Amino acid sequence: MDYVPVTTLSFKNKNKNYTLHVLLDSGSTTSWIKRSVLQGKDLQTFKVPAITGSTLAGNFKANELIWLKDTKLQELDPHRTVLEMGLHVFDAPCR
Repeated sequence: MDYVPVTTLSFKNKNKNYTLHVLLDSGSTTSWIKRSVLQGKDLQTFKVPAITGSTLAGNFKANELIWLKDTKLQELDPHRTVLEMGLHVFDAPCR
């Protein structure tokens, strides 16, 4: 049986709490988020130089970034908070 390394990521934006399921990929050097996941969350994207990357979920290209603040990975440590986390926004299909 193949296990998929997933966990939950929680963050707050404009006094509203959100929780996302995330894939942990030890081979990736960049954090990625699919644009469709952002719908309804009122998160601002920022233009950045285009980057490409390959993960377990596929190959991606992005030229936008979002910043999440006060992020938690509850299953790893419920008492620690990542103050800021940048995620590159992509549109490609995932596996």
